[in-house]
Amino acid sequence: MAENQGLLASILVLFAPSAVFIFCLKNVFSDSDFRKAGIAGVVFGMFAAILVKFIVFPLITVLFKIDIFGSLYEQNAYLKAIVCFLFVGPVEEGLKLIATFSAISLYSLEKRISSFFIASLACGIGFSLMENIDYLNFFGVKILFLRSIVSTTGHLIFSGISGIGISFSIYFGNVLGLGFLKSIGMLFSCFFLSAFFHGIFNFSLSSFDLFISTILSFYINTCLIFYLKMAWKKIQLLDLPLFPRFWFCSGCGLAGIGKELYCITCGDSLKYSIEVNPQKNHL
Repeated sequence: MAENQGLLASILVLFAPSAVFIFCLKNVFSDSDFRKAGIAGVVFGMFAAILVKFIVFPLITVLFKIDIFGSLYEQNAYLKAIVCFLFVGPVEEGLKLIATFSAISLYSLEKRISSFFIASLACGIGFSLMENIDYLNFFGVKILFLRSIVSTTGHLIFSGISGIGISFSIYFGNVLGLGFLKSIGMLFSCFFLSAFFHGIFNFSLSSFDLFISTILSFYINTCLIFYLKMAWKKIQLLDLPLFPRFWFCSGCGLAGIGKELYCITCGDSLKYSIEVNPQKNHL
């Protein structure tokens, strides 16, 4: 009986973050593009975690003679900082960034800018879900309660920061035409920011006692959640054209002028044609 209860608790804790993620964004997932981005993001995020554990970190251990996981439990703060800020943060966030692009490419959602942000959040959930399974195997169900609240939230947030960079870099480059340097600069600035916060997160958890590290991590996560929430409001607007356009719905045949994304009659995605620019046309 106790074993069954432990198994049930493990399952609930493992998948609770994904359930909360889906519940909080339930209105978003009514959109088929976002559902595809979310599902693919979780899958590719899990695959990224497998690559980190079995290929990338072992390779780093061989090349640099540094035990990534063992160093986090050492008393040497300098070595700990190197591991957290130069290896763990950049490597994990880098692979989640690649996973985000892979998830979007799977369903050809490149033209839907906001789907990159949803996929990045989902990659964070998938990555942490796979890590939780690993922690369950080594440390049991008790550690999962803390990880589900703190670490899973952290992975989602750090991936989301990279998702902000992807979304705005595409908008700057493809929509506004600001050039490659500004576009790639936006992407990498957000990536390095996510890796930096990831490093702070890992360093605090491995350097301070449980109470202090949990409070610190909770404070960082709370601040960044509000940041992501504000960013999401901006990102949703990136899907809209700069000016009203003639649109046509292939689903029901309705046509009109505006900046809508979906047909008001049947709900299908709209296809845009000629841009109606009031400044150019002196309207």
